Amino acid sequence: MERKTKVTQDAVNAACDDLIKSGKNVTVNAVIAMTGGSFSTVGVMVKHWKTEQAAN
Repeated sequence: MERKTKVTQDAVNAACDDLIKSGKNVTVNAVIAMTGGSFSTVGVMVKHWKTEQAAN
């Protein structure tokens, strides 16, 4: 069984930005629906994105 390509921080960042532009809440499940990946992996990346947004 072939392993899927891992989700990247850039892909998660883009998904989070798209959700915000659409007026939707940024949730781990919403990002996973757009990018794929596991809850634990994407969760860390979404947290990083939120931290970066708060710093700006």
